[in-house]
Amino acid sequence: MRLNLFALACLFVFAAAPAKAQGPIVAVFDMEDKGSGLASEVLGKLGDYLGVLLTKGGYQVMARSEIRERLKEQKKETYKSCYDQSCQIEMGRELAAEKTLATWILKVGETCQVTATLYDLKKGVTELAAIAEAPCEEGKLLVAVKALSDDLCRGLSVRSASTEEAEIKAAVARKEAEAARKDARQKAEELEKMRREAEAAKMRAEEAEAARLVATKKVEALEKTREVADAEELKKARLEAKEAKERADKAEVAKLAALKKAGDMEQARIETRLANERAEQAEREKEQAEKDKEQAEVAMREEKEKAEEALLEAEKARKNPEGLPTERFNLGIGFTFLSPDVTEMENDLHDHPDSSGMYEGGFGLAIKLDFMLTSYLSVGGYLAYTMGEFCDFDLPGDEDEYSTMHIMNALATVKGRFNLGTVEFRPGLAAGYQHHDGGPSGKVDGLGLSAFVETAFYLSRHFGLTLELGMNILPVSSGNEGDMTFLTPLLYITLGAEYCD
Repeated sequence: MRLNLFALACLFVFAAAPAKAQGPIVAVFDMEDKGSGLASEVLGKLGDYLGVLLTKGGYQVMARSEIRERLKEQKKETYKSCYDQSCQIEMGRELAAEKTLATWILKVGETCQVTATLYDLKKGVTELAAIAEAPCEEGKLLVAVKALSDDLCRGLSVRSASTEEAEIKAAVARKEAEAARKDARQKAEELEKMRREAEAAKMRAEEAEAARLVATKKVEALEKTREVADAEELKKARLEAKEAKERADKAEVAKLAALKKAGDMEQARIETRLANERAEQAEREKEQAEKDKEQAEVAMREEKEKAEEALLEAEKARKNPEGLPTERFNLGIGFTFLSPDVTEMENDLHDHPDSSGMYEGGFGLAIKLDFMLTSYLSVGGYLAYTMGEFCDFDLPGDEDEYSTMHIMNALATVKGRFNLGTVEFRPGLAAGYQHHDGGPSGKVDGLGLSAFVETAFYLSRHFGLTLELGMNILPVSSGNEGDMTFLTPLLYITLGAEYCD
Protein backbone atom coordinates (compact mmCIF):
# COMPACT_ATOMS: atom_id res chain seq x y z
CA MET A 1 0.00 0.00 0.00
CA ARG A 2 2.83 2.42 0.86
CA LEU A 3 4.69 1.68 -2.38
CA ASN A 4 1.51 2.23 -4.42
CA LEU A 5 0.94 5.58 -2.69
CA PHE A 6 4.54 6.66 -3.50
CA ALA A 7 4.16 5.57 -7.17
CA LEU A 8 0.90 7.51 -7.59
CA ALA A 9 2.48 10.64 -6.05
CA CYS A 10 5.47 10.48 -8.41
CA LEU A 11 3.19 9.86 -11.45
CA PHE A 12 1.09 12.93 -10.55
CA VAL A 13 4.16 15.16 -10.12
CA PHE A 14 5.71 13.98 -13.43
CA ALA A 15 2.46 14.69 -15.25
CA ALA A 16 2.19 18.20 -13.80
CA ALA A 17 5.90 19.16 -14.20
CA PRO A 18 6.73 21.79 -16.86
CA ALA A 19 8.56 20.80 -20.02
CA LYS A 20 11.66 22.86 -19.31
CA ALA A 21 13.08 24.19 -15.99
CA GLN A 22 14.26 27.76 -15.82
CA GLY A 23 15.94 27.84 -12.38
CA PRO A 24 19.54 27.12 -11.31
CA ILE A 25 21.24 23.75 -11.80
CA VAL A 26 21.11 21.78 -8.51
CA ALA A 27 22.98 18.60 -7.51
CA VAL A 28 20.67 16.75 -5.06
CA PHE A 29 22.68 14.31 -2.88
CA ASP A 30 21.31 11.22 -1.16
CA MET A 31 19.23 11.74 1.98
CA GLU A 32 21.21 11.07 5.18
CA ASP A 33 19.66 9.01 8.00
CA LYS A 34 20.32 10.44 11.49
CA GLY A 35 18.53 7.98 13.73
CA SER A 36 15.21 7.52 11.88
CA GLY A 37 15.82 3.81 11.25
CA LEU A 38 14.21 3.97 7.77
CA ALA A 39 15.35 1.49 5.15
CA SER A 40 17.82 2.70 2.50
CA GLU A 41 15.22 1.89 -0.17
CA VAL A 42 12.70 4.25 1.46
CA LEU A 43 15.34 7.01 1.78
CA GLY A 44 16.18 6.61 -1.91
CA LYS A 45 12.50 6.94 -2.90
CA LEU A 46 12.06 10.04 -0.76
CA GLY A 47 15.17 11.58 -2.38
CA ASP A 48 13.82 10.81 -5.89
CA TYR A 49 10.47 12.32 -4.96
CA LEU A 50 12.15 15.50 -3.69
CA GLY A 51 14.11 15.80 -6.97
CA VAL A 52 10.87 15.54 -8.98
CA LEU A 53 9.19 18.24 -6.85
CA LEU A 54 12.16 20.59 -7.23
CA THR A 55 12.09 20.11 -11.03
CA LYS A 56 8.40 20.94 -11.01
CA GLY A 57 9.09 24.04 -8.89
CA GLY A 58 11.59 25.50 -11.38
CA TYR A 59 15.00 24.01 -10.50
CA GLN A 60 17.17 22.12 -12.97
CA VAL A 61 17.96 18.91 -11.05
CA MET A 62 20.96 16.82 -12.13
CA ALA A 63 20.43 13.08 -12.58
CA ARG A 64 21.33 11.28 -9.38
CA SER A 65 22.75 8.37 -11.42
CA GLU A 66 25.36 10.76 -12.83
CA ILE A 67 26.34 11.84 -9.29
CA ARG A 68 26.70 8.23 -8.20
CA GLU A 69 28.84 7.35 -11.25
CA ARG A 70 31.13 10.32 -10.61
CA LEU A 71 31.53 9.28 -6.95
CA LYS A 72 32.45 5.75 -8.03
CA GLU A 73 34.97 7.13 -10.54
CA GLN A 74 36.67 9.02 -7.69
CA LYS A 75 37.08 5.69 -5.85
CA LYS A 76 34.80 6.59 -2.95
CA GLU A 77 33.97 3.70 -0.65
CA THR A 78 30.27 4.03 -1.61
CA TYR A 79 28.30 6.76 -3.27
CA LYS A 80 26.31 7.19 -0.03
CA SER A 81 29.42 8.30 1.90
CA CYS A 82 29.41 11.85 0.45
CA TYR A 83 27.40 13.43 3.28
CA ASP A 84 30.11 15.91 4.37
CA GLN A 85 29.59 19.49 3.06
CA SER A 86 33.17 19.75 1.74
CA CYS A 87 32.68 16.55 -0.29
CA GLN A 88 29.37 17.80 -1.70
CA ILE A 89 30.85 21.21 -2.63
CA GLU A 90 33.79 19.56 -4.42
CA MET A 91 31.50 17.13 -6.26
CA GLY A 92 29.00 19.91 -7.20
CA ARG A 93 31.76 21.99 -8.78
CA GLU A 94 33.11 19.02 -10.73
CA LEU A 95 29.59 18.37 -12.07
CA ALA A 96 29.32 22.07 -13.15
CA ALA A 97 26.32 22.56 -10.85
CA GLU A 98 25.32 26.00 -9.55
CA LYS A 99 24.01 24.77 -6.19
CA THR A 100 24.05 21.65 -3.99
CA LEU A 101 21.19 20.34 -1.84
CA ALA A 102 21.91 18.33 1.34
CA THR A 103 19.00 16.58 3.12
CA TRP A 104 18.69 14.39 6.19
CA ILE A 105 16.02 12.81 8.42
CA LEU A 106 16.33 13.14 12.21
CA LYS A 107 14.13 11.17 14.61
CA VAL A 108 13.06 12.93 17.82
CA GLY A 109 10.79 10.75 19.92
CA GLU A 110 8.08 9.42 17.58
CA THR A 111 8.49 12.32 15.13
CA CYS A 112 10.86 12.66 12.17
CA GLN A 113 12.21 16.04 11.07
CA VAL A 114 13.17 16.37 7.38
CA THR A 115 15.77 19.12 6.89
CA ALA A 116 17.37 20.57 3.73
CA THR A 117 20.06 23.21 3.07
CA LEU A 118 20.68 24.77 -0.37
CA TYR A 119 24.33 25.83 -0.85
CA ASP A 120 25.31 28.43 -3.52
CA LEU A 121 28.63 27.24 -5.05
CA LYS A 122 29.34 30.62 -6.69
CA LYS A 123 28.81 32.76 -3.58
CA GLY A 124 30.15 30.12 -1.17
CA VAL A 125 27.25 30.55 1.30
CA THR A 126 24.14 28.66 2.37
CA GLU A 127 21.34 30.31 0.38
CA LEU A 128 18.19 28.60 1.71
CA ALA A 129 17.21 26.15 4.42
CA ALA A 130 13.92 24.41 5.12
CA ILE A 131 12.56 21.97 7.70
CA ALA A 132 9.38 19.91 7.92
CA GLU A 133 8.06 17.56 10.59
CA ALA A 134 5.93 14.38 10.31
CA PRO A 135 5.46 10.97 11.95
CA CYS A 136 8.16 8.44 10.96
CA GLU A 137 5.92 6.69 8.42
CA GLU A 138 6.52 6.53 4.68
CA GLY A 139 3.15 8.04 3.71
CA LYS A 140 3.45 10.89 6.26
CA LEU A 141 7.04 11.60 5.20
CA LEU A 142 5.87 12.13 1.60
CA VAL A 143 3.77 15.07 2.87
CA ALA A 144 6.79 16.44 4.80
CA VAL A 145 9.00 16.20 1.69
CA LYS A 146 6.29 18.04 -0.32
CA ALA A 147 6.22 20.87 2.30
CA LEU A 148 10.03 21.00 2.24
CA SER A 149 10.02 21.36 -1.57
CA ASP A 150 7.37 24.12 -1.42
CA ASP A 151 9.59 26.18 0.93
CA LEU A 152 12.63 25.78 -1.37
CA CYS A 153 10.66 26.60 -4.53
CA ARG A 154 8.95 29.58 -2.87
CA GLY A 155 12.36 31.24 -2.40
CA LEU A 156 13.13 30.63 -6.11
CA SER A 157 9.79 32.14 -7.24
CA VAL A 158 10.27 35.21 -5.02
CA ARG A 159 13.63 35.97 -6.63
CA SER A 160 12.61 35.27 -10.22
CA ALA A 161 9.08 36.74 -10.16
CA SER A 162 9.82 39.99 -8.36
CA THR A 163 13.37 40.97 -9.30
CA GLU A 164 13.66 39.71 -12.90
CA GLU A 165 10.27 41.00 -14.02
CA ALA A 166 10.99 44.38 -12.45
CA GLU A 167 14.39 44.58 -14.13
CA ILE A 168 12.90 43.66 -17.54
CA LYS A 169 10.16 46.28 -17.19
CA ALA A 170 12.69 48.90 -16.14
CA ALA A 171 14.97 48.06 -19.12
CA VAL A 172 12.05 48.23 -21.59
CA ALA A 173 10.88 51.50 -20.10
CA ARG A 174 14.40 52.96 -20.36
CA LYS A 175 14.65 51.94 -24.03
CA GLU A 176 11.23 53.45 -24.80
CA ALA A 177 12.11 56.65 -22.98
CA GLU A 178 15.45 56.91 -24.80
CA ALA A 179 13.73 56.35 -28.17
CA ALA A 180 11.07 58.94 -27.28
CA ARG A 181 13.75 61.46 -26.27
CA LYS A 182 15.65 60.88 -29.53
CA ASP A 183 12.49 61.23 -31.61
CA ALA A 184 11.54 64.37 -29.70
CA ARG A 185 14.98 65.88 -30.32
CA GLN A 186 14.71 65.14 -34.06
CA LYS A 187 11.23 66.65 -34.24
CA ALA A 188 12.38 69.69 -32.29
CA GLU A 189 15.24 70.22 -34.73
CA GLU A 190 12.88 69.88 -37.71
CA LEU A 191 10.41 72.29 -36.13
CA GLU A 192 13.19 74.79 -35.44
CA LYS A 193 14.24 74.53 -39.11
CA MET A 194 10.62 75.02 -40.26
CA ARG A 195 10.26 77.98 -37.92
CA ARG A 196 13.30 79.64 -39.46
CA GLU A 197 11.96 78.90 -42.97
CA ALA A 198 8.57 80.33 -41.96
CA GLU A 199 10.21 83.52 -40.68
CA ALA A 200 12.17 83.83 -43.93
CA ALA A 201 8.99 83.27 -45.96
CA LYS A 202 7.21 85.86 -43.85
CA MET A 203 9.97 88.38 -44.57
CA ARG A 204 9.77 87.57 -48.28
CA ALA A 205 5.98 88.01 -48.14
CA GLU A 206 6.39 91.40 -46.46
CA GLU A 207 8.92 92.42 -49.10
CA ALA A 208 6.56 91.24 -51.87
CA GLU A 209 3.67 93.17 -50.30
CA ALA A 210 5.80 96.28 -50.17
CA ALA A 211 6.80 95.74 -53.80
CA ARG A 212 3.14 95.27 -54.76
CA LEU A 213 2.19 98.52 -53.10
CA VAL A 214 4.99 100.30 -54.91
CA ALA A 215 3.88 98.71 -58.17
CA THR A 216 0.26 99.68 -57.54
CA LYS A 217 1.29 103.24 -56.91
CA LYS A 218 3.26 103.18 -60.09
CA VAL A 219 0.27 101.80 -61.97
CA GLU A 220 -1.99 104.51 -60.55
CA ALA A 221 0.56 107.11 -61.48
CA LEU A 222 0.84 105.69 -64.98
CA GLU A 223 -2.94 105.58 -65.29
CA LYS A 224 -3.13 109.20 -64.41
CA THR A 225 -0.41 110.04 -66.87
CA ARG A 226 -1.14 107.38 -69.48
CA GLU A 227 -1.90 110.02 -71.99
CA VAL A 228 1.62 111.30 -71.79
CA ALA A 229 3.40 108.00 -70.75
CA ASP A 230 4.83 105.62 -73.16
CA ALA A 231 2.63 102.63 -73.92
CA GLU A 232 5.59 100.25 -73.42
CA GLU A 233 6.34 101.59 -69.96
CA LEU A 234 2.71 101.11 -68.95
CA LYS A 235 2.84 97.52 -70.14
CA LYS A 236 6.04 96.95 -68.19
CA ALA A 237 4.47 98.38 -65.06
CA ARG A 238 1.47 96.13 -65.38
CA LEU A 239 3.80 93.13 -65.82
CA GLU A 240 5.71 94.06 -62.66
CA ALA A 241 2.45 94.41 -60.78
CA LYS A 242 1.37 90.97 -61.93
CA GLU A 243 4.68 89.47 -60.84
CA ALA A 244 4.40 91.24 -57.50
CA LYS A 245 0.92 89.80 -57.03
CA GLU A 246 2.21 86.32 -57.77
CA ARG A 247 4.99 86.74 -55.26
CA ALA A 248 2.44 87.88 -52.69
CA ASP A 249 0.31 84.80 -53.33
CA LYS A 250 3.35 82.56 -52.91
CA ALA A 251 4.22 84.35 -49.70
CA GLU A 252 0.68 83.76 -48.42
CA VAL A 253 0.99 80.05 -49.23
CA ALA A 254 4.36 79.95 -47.42
CA LYS A 255 2.76 81.72 -44.47
CA LEU A 256 0.01 79.10 -44.27
CA ALA A 257 2.62 76.32 -44.51
CA ALA A 258 4.62 77.94 -41.72
CA LEU A 259 1.49 78.10 -39.52
CA LYS A 260 0.88 74.41 -40.19
CA LYS A 261 4.48 73.59 -39.28
CA ALA A 262 4.07 75.62 -36.11
CA GLY A 263 1.06 73.44 -35.23
CA ASP A 264 3.17 70.32 -35.86
CA MET A 265 5.83 71.76 -33.59
CA GLU A 266 3.30 72.16 -30.78
CA GLN A 267 2.15 68.56 -31.29
CA ALA A 268 5.78 67.44 -31.13
CA ARG A 269 6.21 69.32 -27.87
CA ILE A 270 3.15 67.57 -26.45
CA GLU A 271 4.53 64.19 -27.54
CA THR A 272 7.89 65.06 -25.98
CA ARG A 273 6.20 65.92 -22.69
CA LEU A 274 4.27 62.62 -22.76
CA ALA A 275 7.49 60.74 -23.50
CA ASN A 276 9.18 62.42 -20.52
CA GLU A 277 6.21 61.50 -18.33
CA ARG A 278 6.48 57.86 -19.50
CA ALA A 279 10.20 57.90 -18.72
CA GLU A 280 9.55 59.28 -15.23
CA GLN A 281 6.87 56.62 -14.69
CA ALA A 282 9.37 53.96 -15.76
CA GLU A 283 11.92 55.34 -13.28
CA ARG A 284 9.32 55.23 -10.50
CA GLU A 285 8.45 51.63 -11.42
CA LYS A 286 12.16 50.77 -11.36
CA GLU A 287 12.55 52.29 -7.88
CA GLN A 288 9.48 50.39 -6.69
CA ALA A 289 10.88 47.19 -8.18
CA GLU A 290 14.17 47.74 -6.35
CA LYS A 291 12.25 48.30 -3.09
CA ASP A 292 10.30 45.08 -3.70
CA LYS A 293 13.57 43.31 -4.40
CA GLU A 294 15.07 44.58 -1.12
CA GLN A 295 11.96 43.52 0.79
CA ALA A 296 12.14 40.08 -0.82
CA GLU A 297 15.81 39.77 0.16
CA VAL A 298 14.98 40.82 3.75
CA ALA A 299 12.20 38.24 3.87
CA MET A 300 14.58 35.59 2.52
CA ARG A 301 17.19 36.48 5.16
CA GLU A 302 14.54 36.23 7.90
CA GLU A 303 13.40 32.84 6.60
CA LYS A 304 17.04 31.73 6.45
CA GLU A 305 17.63 32.84 10.08
CA LYS A 306 14.48 31.03 11.20
CA ALA A 307 15.62 27.90 9.37
CA GLU A 308 19.07 28.08 10.98
CA GLU A 309 17.47 28.49 14.42
CA ALA A 310 15.28 25.48 13.69
CA LEU A 311 18.37 23.50 12.66
CA LEU A 312 20.12 24.45 15.91
CA GLU A 313 17.06 23.41 17.94
CA ALA A 314 16.86 20.15 16.01
CA GLU A 315 20.55 19.44 16.58
CA LYS A 316 20.17 20.27 20.29
CA ALA A 317 17.14 17.98 20.51
CA ARG A 318 19.11 15.23 18.72
CA LYS A 319 22.01 15.50 21.15
CA ASN A 320 19.74 15.77 24.22
CA PRO A 321 16.39 14.05 23.35
CA GLU A 322 15.33 13.55 26.96
CA GLY A 323 15.57 17.25 27.92
CA LEU A 324 18.45 16.71 30.34
CA PRO A 325 20.68 19.62 31.48
CA THR A 326 23.33 20.82 29.01
CA GLU A 327 24.91 23.35 31.36
CA ARG A 328 27.71 25.78 30.65
CA PHE A 329 28.18 26.67 34.34
CA ASN A 330 26.98 25.58 37.80
CA LEU A 331 26.35 27.91 40.74
CA GLY A 332 25.65 26.20 44.04
CA ILE A 333 25.41 26.64 47.80
CA GLY A 334 25.73 23.98 50.47
CA PHE A 335 25.86 23.23 54.20
CA THR A 336 28.98 21.40 55.44
CA PHE A 337 29.25 19.01 58.40
CA LEU A 338 32.62 17.90 59.86
CA SER A 339 33.10 14.34 61.10
CA PRO A 340 33.83 14.26 64.90
CA ASP A 341 36.62 12.29 66.63
CA VAL A 342 38.52 11.63 63.37
CA THR A 343 40.91 14.52 62.80
CA GLU A 344 43.94 14.87 65.07
CA MET A 345 46.22 17.92 65.21
CA GLU A 346 49.69 18.46 66.75
CA ASN A 347 51.15 21.93 67.49
CA ASP A 348 54.70 23.15 68.10
CA LEU A 349 54.06 26.21 70.30
CA HIS A 350 56.51 29.08 70.70
CA ASP A 351 56.11 29.80 74.47
CA HIS A 352 54.46 26.62 75.74
CA PRO A 353 55.02 22.92 75.54
CA ASP A 354 53.85 21.13 72.41
CA SER A 355 50.20 20.17 72.36
CA SER A 356 47.89 17.80 70.50
CA GLY A 357 44.15 17.54 70.24
CA MET A 358 41.09 16.26 68.38
CA TYR A 359 38.27 17.89 66.37
CA GLU A 360 34.86 17.23 67.90
CA GLY A 361 32.91 18.04 64.69
CA GLY A 362 31.41 21.21 63.29
CA PHE A 363 29.32 22.79 60.52
CA GLY A 364 29.62 25.57 57.94
CA LEU A 365 28.54 27.13 54.64
CA ALA A 366 30.10 26.80 51.14
CA ILE A 367 29.50 28.66 47.83
CA LYS A 368 30.89 27.19 44.58
CA LEU A 369 31.00 28.06 40.87
CA ASP A 370 32.07 25.74 38.00
CA PHE A 371 32.55 26.34 34.24
CA MET A 372 32.33 23.54 31.64
CA LEU A 373 35.46 23.03 29.49
CA THR A 374 34.25 19.84 27.78
CA SER A 375 31.42 17.39 28.34
CA TYR A 376 33.62 15.54 30.84
CA LEU A 377 35.67 18.30 32.51
CA SER A 378 35.00 21.55 34.38
CA VAL A 379 37.04 24.05 36.41
CA GLY A 380 35.97 26.50 39.09
CA GLY A 381 36.36 27.36 42.74
CA TYR A 382 34.56 27.71 46.04
CA LEU A 383 34.54 29.74 49.25
CA ALA A 384 33.77 28.03 52.55
CA TYR A 385 33.49 28.88 56.22
CA THR A 386 33.34 26.18 58.89
CA MET A 387 33.13 26.42 62.71
CA GLY A 388 34.01 23.42 64.88
CA GLU A 389 34.89 22.36 68.46
CA PHE A 390 38.53 21.47 69.18
CA CYS A 391 39.56 19.50 72.25
CA ASP A 392 43.18 20.12 73.42
CA PHE A 393 44.41 17.21 75.56
CA ASP A 394 47.56 18.95 76.84
CA LEU A 395 46.05 22.15 78.30
CA PRO A 396 45.65 22.07 82.11
CA GLY A 397 42.23 22.39 83.63
CA ASP A 398 38.85 21.35 82.32
CA GLU A 399 37.78 24.94 81.60
CA ASP A 400 40.52 25.42 78.96
CA GLU A 401 40.30 22.01 77.33
CA TYR A 402 37.76 22.98 74.56
CA SER A 403 38.06 25.87 72.07
CA THR A 404 36.15 26.98 68.96
CA MET A 405 38.01 26.71 65.61
CA HIS A 406 37.12 28.91 62.63
CA ILE A 407 38.20 27.50 59.23
CA MET A 408 38.04 29.56 56.02
CA ASN A 409 38.89 28.20 52.54
CA ALA A 410 39.30 29.82 49.10
CA LEU A 411 40.15 26.93 46.75
CA ALA A 412 40.30 26.33 42.98
CA THR A 413 38.78 23.06 41.73
CA VAL A 414 39.08 20.62 38.81
CA LYS A 415 36.21 18.15 38.36
CA GLY A 416 35.48 15.21 36.10
CA ARG A 417 31.87 14.95 34.81
CA PHE A 418 30.11 11.62 34.23
CA ASN A 419 26.44 12.13 33.29
CA LEU A 420 24.11 9.15 33.73
CA GLY A 421 20.84 10.88 32.83
CA THR A 422 19.33 12.60 35.83
CA VAL A 423 22.39 11.80 37.99
CA GLU A 424 25.95 13.10 37.48
CA PHE A 425 29.13 12.00 39.32
CA ARG A 426 31.92 14.57 39.72
CA PRO A 427 35.22 13.39 41.24
CA GLY A 428 37.66 16.25 41.74
CA LEU A 429 40.62 17.91 43.42
CA ALA A 430 40.93 21.37 45.03
CA ALA A 431 43.86 23.54 46.15
CA GLY A 432 44.21 27.07 47.52
CA TYR A 433 44.37 29.28 50.61
CA GLN A 434 43.22 27.92 54.03
CA HIS A 435 43.02 29.81 57.35
CA HIS A 436 42.51 28.40 60.88
CA ASP A 437 41.74 30.62 63.84
CA GLY A 438 41.08 29.65 67.47
CA GLY A 439 43.40 26.70 68.12
CA PRO A 440 46.54 26.49 70.27
CA SER A 441 48.74 27.85 67.43
CA GLY A 442 46.59 30.95 67.10
CA LYS A 443 45.93 32.16 63.55
CA VAL A 444 47.33 29.60 61.08
CA ASP A 445 47.67 30.19 57.31
CA GLY A 446 48.72 27.68 54.69
CA LEU A 447 48.03 25.67 51.57
CA GLY A 448 44.80 23.72 51.69
CA LEU A 449 44.26 20.53 49.64
CA SER A 450 41.04 18.57 49.16
CA ALA A 451 39.90 15.42 47.37
CA PHE A 452 36.19 14.83 46.95
CA VAL A 453 33.37 13.11 45.07
CA GLU A 454 30.27 15.19 44.29
CA THR A 455 26.97 13.69 43.15
CA ALA A 456 24.28 15.86 41.48
CA PHE A 457 20.60 14.86 41.26
CA TYR A 458 18.86 16.95 38.54
CA LEU A 459 15.29 17.99 39.30
CA SER A 460 14.91 19.98 36.04
CA ARG A 461 17.05 21.44 33.24
CA HIS A 462 18.30 24.22 35.55
CA PHE A 463 18.06 23.00 39.16
CA GLY A 464 19.49 20.08 41.13
CA LEU A 465 20.48 18.79 44.56
CA THR A 466 24.09 17.93 45.42
CA LEU A 467 25.84 15.59 47.88
CA GLU A 468 29.63 15.91 48.36
CA LEU A 469 31.93 13.61 50.36
CA GLY A 470 35.56 14.69 50.79
CA MET A 471 38.64 15.09 52.91
CA ASN A 472 40.76 18.18 53.53
CA ILE A 473 44.34 18.60 54.80
CA LEU A 474 46.65 21.51 55.60
CA PRO A 475 50.15 20.16 54.73
CA VAL A 476 52.09 23.45 54.93
CA SER A 477 51.11 25.91 57.67
CA SER A 478 52.40 28.35 60.27
CA GLY A 479 50.75 30.34 63.07
CA ASN A 480 51.42 33.45 65.12
CA GLU A 481 51.67 31.47 68.42
CA GLY A 482 53.15 28.27 67.03
CA ASP A 483 53.35 25.93 64.05
CA MET A 484 50.82 23.28 63.17
CA THR A 485 53.10 20.26 62.62
CA PHE A 486 50.54 17.50 61.92
CA LEU A 487 46.90 17.34 60.74
CA THR A 488 45.17 14.12 59.75
CA PRO A 489 42.61 14.43 56.89
CA LEU A 490 39.51 16.39 57.86
CA LEU A 491 36.47 14.40 56.66
CA TYR A 492 33.37 16.35 55.69
CA ILE A 493 29.99 16.00 53.95
CA THR A 494 28.17 18.83 52.14
CA LEU A 495 24.47 18.95 51.22
CA GLY A 496 23.40 21.66 48.81
CA ALA A 497 21.54 22.87 45.73
CA GLU A 498 22.74 24.37 42.43
CA TYR A 499 21.58 26.31 39.38
CA CYS A 500 22.94 25.32 35.97
CA ASP A 501 22.68 26.91 32.53
